Parts: sequence; C-alpha cells; structure tokens
Amino acid sequence: MPGKFYERGLEMRKQMLGAAHVEQTLASVDKFTEPLEKVVHEFVWGAVWARPGLETRTRCMREVFAAADAQPQKS
Repeated sequence: MPGKFYERGLEMRKQMLGAAHVEQTLASVDKFTEPLEKVVHEFVWGAVWARPGLETRTRCMREVFAAADAQPQKS
C-alpha cells in the first residue's frame, strides 16, 4: 500500500511532467523496474520536490542552476 510520500510524489510528478506522461511510464513498469519507480515517487518526487519551503518555480530554477554549475570547467 503506497504511503503519503508516494501519493504526494505521484501528484507532484503529474503536475510537473503531465499526467499522460506519468501514466504511460507507469504502464511500462515491470517487476524489475517497480522498486525503482517506488523510490523515485517516494523520495525524489514525494520527499524532495513536494516538501514545503520553496515554490515549485523556485525549486526548478535552483535545479537548472545546479545542473549548469555541475558541467565540467574548461581550462
């Protein structure tokens, strides 16, 4: 039975990526990928992205800047 983080993560993922995309992804889950999908929903989307403190827009901008900063520096 899914917990609150799973449910919250599923809603956040649908909000960010679109319900059709999420449903299509979930339809392709098999016995090997199911544990990973559960972790992604509970931790990444439910515990991190859906936590209070930052608006979704601010959190997105922060992630873009972090990804840009993570690129290897050329000498």
